[in-house]
Amino acid sequence: HLIASASVRHTLTDYKGISLTERDTTGELGLDYFLNRHTTLFGRYSHTEFSTTTAGGDYSVDAVRVGMRVRQ
Repeated sequence: HLIASASVRHTLTDYKGISLTERDTTGELGLDYFLNRHTTLFGRYSHTEFSTTTAGGDYSVDAVRVGMRVRQ
């Protein structure tokens, strides 16, 4: 009744014609709990690190999502 998931994604973008490079790395953890065949409770946590050669453009984000899915 319980499914755990994990993922990591890394993206590198190097723009041609201008001096701009961006890096994005995201890790995510998730849980899905199946109450029955129609209802699922879920939770997700993700952390993103973004860096760029543009001054002041770097950031990091933490996000948490929780919810319930109902299927007919």
